[in-house]
Amino acid sequence: MLPTAGSLPWGMTGTTIINDPVVVAKQAELDAAGNGLFALVHPCFLYESLWCLIGFIALHFYSKKLKTFDGEIFLLYITWYGLGRFWIEALRTDSLFIGPFKVSQIVAGGCVIVGLALFILGKIFKTKKRGYVMYKDSEACKEKKNEAYYARQKMLEEKAKAKKAMKQAGEEAPSIIVDDEAADNEETSADTEKEEEKTEKSESNEENTPDKTEEE
Repeated sequence: MLPTAGSLPWGMTGTTIINDPVVVAKQAELDAAGNGLFALVHPCFLYESLWCLIGFIALHFYSKKLKTFDGEIFLLYITWYGLGRFWIEALRTDSLFIGPFKVSQIVAGGCVIVGLALFILGKIFKTKKRGYVMYKDSEACKEKKNEAYYARQKMLEEKAKAKKAMKQAGEEAPSIIVDDEAADNEETSADTEKEEEKTEKSESNEENTPDKTEEE
């Protein structure tokens, strides 16, 4: 496949893309042909997203049924991703080069070779090794699972006890709001009684005081 997307409906362009030397050269060819087309590039990010999604689904089902040794899924992942990256980098127009080779393609190709080689060696030696048991089936893994299970059960029990204790404490403890309201009511009634006493004293003083106007 060429770095430019030709007339593909999902091809894309942009203000930065049109200044790329590869795109400029392709655009010059299209302008010379006089067909009025624009030079488009591949949406590499879309290709990579779809490639990784397909790989995730495939590895998920592989791990459930076909996995035979520890580290197998990791090796398959770097092989799958390296293969896709090698293909996608061939479509990019802005890659970093070492001589005539793209750096990303060199790294991706190395991942494919190493991952595939280790995968094959693992299948040959580990699966044929007598008494080989994957970690998920080992006694150490089962012990850790049991410890985690009992630790969770203990945590749930303690949480339930704490909730029960808080509920009982809430039922037995007096309400602060009620106590405050009672105190306010007592203060209000005391103030009312004092006002009434003052009023009575003032009225009695007025009755006992002679009317100076009448005496004169």
